[in-house]
Amino acid sequence: MSEKIIMYDHLVKMVHKLYCDDCDVEMKPTGMCYTISPPLYEYYCPKCDKRINKQQTYPWIELVGEIVDG
Repeated sequence: MSEKIIMYDHLVKMVHKLYCDDCDVEMKPTGMCYTISPPLYEYYCPKCDKRINKQQTYPWIELVGEIVDG
């Protein structure tokens, strides 16, 4: 196994967060994970207690950029 270094140009860090459709408040994880395939993670709104299940864990970070040739 070898390690490679990849250089990126114009790298941007994007943070994806989940917000309640009704309150526009950031949703929080309940800690509940439904062990199905794929797993579902439960979130709740701290203001109205609305609950939602998502396949993705939130918040999550995405790094976007262009690979530099060379």
